[in-house]
Amino acid sequence: LMTVGGVLSILGTNSNTVLAGPRYLYALAQDGFGPAALATLHPRYRTPTVAILTQTAIALPLAFSGSFEVLATLSVVARLATYFGTALAVPVLRRKLQAPANAFRIPGGPVIPLAAASLCVVFALSAERENLVAGAIALAVGFVLYRFQRKPDGKAALG
Repeated sequence: LMTVGGVLSILGTNSNTVLAGPRYLYALAQDGFGPAALATLHPRYRTPTVAILTQTAIALPLAFSGSFEVLATLSVVARLATYFGTALAVPVLRRKLQAPANAFRIPGGPVIPLAAASLCVVFALSAERENLVAGAIALAVGFVLYRFQRKPDGKAALG
């Protein structure tokens, strides 16, 4: 029963990544983050073909390069980075955005998001150094893409 549950969970996660991953690349490129080619759609099928091929070109070598354990750990490090950024964004967005009067608010203000960010750091520190370095490289690539965001006219701009 546990094996069936594990297999279904892995299949669900992989299906989500295969379907949503290229759309993230497509949406980011539409907003000027990354090459403009990633923001193109196939004329007949209306799918982000270049983004799908790009994700495949990145994922296949990773899939063939390591063991399941290494790839699972890399996935966890990547998710922790995402959760960390999300947790830190909550207090910032609460200050910047006006919440409707009937919006749900968790008691304690920024305590829960800061505790969540702290837990992400604690969990990340349990990863092996190689996984943290790989995660740092991925974050650096993302930062470079962010810094060189394209303007609407197609030219790259700093900041």
